[in-house]
Amino acid sequence: MELNDWLAITGALRDWKLSAGVHILCKPQNARKENTSADSVENENERKQVDWLEKRIVQCTAKSVERTALVSRSTSYMALSSL
Repeated sequence: MELNDWLAITGALRDWKLSAGVHILCKPQNARKENTSADSVENENERKQVDWLEKRIVQCTAKSVERTALVSRSTSYMALSSL
C-alpha cells in the first residue's frame, strides 16, 4: 500500500469518528426534540377532545332544554283539559 492509500484510510476513519462523535453528542438533543414533538401532538389531541366534548355538552343541553319545554307544554295542556 502506498502513502496515499494510508492517508485515504486514516482520513476516512477520522471522518467516521467525527461523525459518530457528533451523533453521540447530539443524541440527547434529538431525544428532547422527539419528546417535544410527541408532547405537542398529544396536547393537540387533547385540545381536540376537549373541543368535541364541549360541543357535545352544548348539544345535550339544547336537547334537554327542548325536552323540558315539550314536557312543560304537555303538562300545561293536560291541566287545561282537565278543567
